Amino acid sequence: MGLCQLVNTDKDSGIIGDMTDIKRRQEIYGRHFIAMPKIESFITLLARQFEDTNVIFLMWAATIYLGIS
Repeated sequence: MGLCQLVNTDKDSGIIGDMTDIKRRQEIYGRHFIAMPKIESFITLLARQFEDTNVIFLMWAATIYLGIS
């Protein structure tokens, strides 16, 4: 019962949900939103792949193999 009194709501019926109640709750508790993750571009993802030593080794091996054949 303490939590219901803290957020000023009824345990059986919940919040009222009309616009004045929603605005009042937003002023008291702040707005709730989920921050969207930053989407990286394809070029950034591709460039990050060349930071891995295995990829660099495979690129050198492919270049040498292409040169020999």
